[in-house]
Amino acid sequence: MTVAVAALLPYPRRKDMGQQPQQPKQPFDPNVLPNNPALPRDPSQRAFILKIAPLARKVQVLTGIPASVGIAQAIHETGWGTSGMYRDLKNLYGFKTGGRCDGSDRSDGTKPLEVPWTSQYRPVNEPCPYFRKYASEYDSILDWALRFYRCALYSCPYKGKPDLVVLHALSYRQNWLAFLNAGALHSYNPLPGDPESRQYTEKIINLIRSYQLYRYDVPVQYWKLREDVSKVVPVA
Repeated sequence: MTVAVAALLPYPRRKDMGQQPQQPKQPFDPNVLPNNPALPRDPSQRAFILKIAPLARKVQVLTGIPASVGIAQAIHETGWGTSGMYRDLKNLYGFKTGGRCDGSDRSDGTKPLEVPWTSQYRPVNEPCPYFRKYASEYDSILDWALRFYRCALYSCPYKGKPDLVVLHALSYRQNWLAFLNAGALHSYNPLPGDPESRQYTEKIINLIRSYQLYRYDVPVQYWKLREDVSKVVPVA
């Protein structure tokens, strides 16, 4: 009778097998997007999200402002990237320069946290002031994110009085919904405290939920906040 040699050997216990080597953690890359099954079926809308998302994630690493909010507002403000403001100016949020029509006076000032735009632009039949023209979508998103901190320091529009609502909302920036519910967008459309301002916030919330844009938010452990940002609201 033949017995297999392996059958005579003692079965190795777990402790005898030694500790399994751990796989090294991959460094965080904002350009590597998580899977999102809720992306729109429309090819142009899908492409717009996939173009903006990596940029918004890079900005969140530096500022802490949720990428999902930046993507949703860009969708809303540009009509999925179809507006002339976006095509001609790389202006995703409709920001204006401030100052007189000749562009000689920037009423918002060259404040800390300011992102310079490349030039002023005034479409035909468009009232003053000029709209900001950016060198890239990244510059537009960074300017949008830093606006929250400028508001917290100088108010929106800038009148030298801090916007305490936005300052309070910034303490909730680690969670997109808490950030919005705390009033981060209260200065948008049309007046702070106006019921329509809440309606604007609800539109942004619905976009984030419908397309699961929260999947693109960057966990706080990967943040590397700019020094000027962390001075306003440091990471808890």
